[in-house]
Amino acid sequence: MRPQFHKLPLSADCSFLYMCWDCNYFDKPWHFHKEYELVLIDKAEGTRFIVDHVSPFTDGNLALIGPNIPHLYRNSETYYQDKGLVARSIFIHFTDDFPGNSFFDLPEMKLVRRLLDKSSLGFDILGNANRYVKQKLIEMKQALPAQRLLSLLDFLVFLSTSIDLNFILSGGFTAS
Repeated sequence: MRPQFHKLPLSADCSFLYMCWDCNYFDKPWHFHKEYELVLIDKAEGTRFIVDHVSPFTDGNLALIGPNIPHLYRNSETYYQDKGLVARSIFIHFTDDFPGNSFFDLPEMKLVRRLLDKSSLGFDILGNANRYVKQKLIEMKQALPAQRLLSLLDFLVFLSTSIDLNFILSGGFTAS
């Protein structure tokens, strides 16, 4: 099955998309988009498909997925049968130029540029990095837009030096 291209809604007053999503189950099909995606599974369980990698997800799963990477989060069957269950995620979609053209090419952003380049293999964010970014993502819900921007830059810098990142894909996939 070919993944669907998703054009994400970006409002005119924001340079990136931040969303808290509550639903009975995750209903997005096998898809890809041109943006990077940082996704926290706040409450749900099921199976995650990223290119040809298949793994379970549960509460607290946090991943950074590079642009044009086909992916799908499919809830466990009970979510489709029990309308009382809630699936909740918090995610951010952003492009290379969300802070301005060539921002990530600045010498001070060299490590972040490397992180973003390597995200073509996807990252599971674990341990202390998971706890730090998860807390920031939750706090962003109440933050002003400028504070959200600073938080996103803060945890990208934090992740760029973290040892708590594991590649999701083993290689061989080139986003187009």
